Amino acid sequence: MKPRETANLTLEQYAALKEKRAAVTHMLEIVGEAMRRAIEIDATIETRITNVAEIIGTRNRIAHGYDRINHEVIWRIVRDDLPILIHELEALLPE
Repeated sequence: MKPRETANLTLEQYAALKEKRAAVTHMLEIVGEAMRRAIEIDATIETRITNVAEIIGTRNRIAHGYDRINHEVIWRIVRDDLPILIHELEALLPE
């Protein structure tokens, strides 16, 4: 599953779309904060979701170092890591 916001874009197209980049980084920031809060509620999530520390760390880097965001890294996260996270979260939904 590819995230809807970037499904039909190349890295070059994504990099050229300032509003799209802002939306994607903001959504990753929200995901990281939600993951941090979810762990506070259920600590087992930390062992059930791949790369939890990196997800939260990405949120922190976006929030506190917005002027230094590497959009190629964000692109890789969206294309490679986010589909894994979506799959893992969907598996937890029945619980």
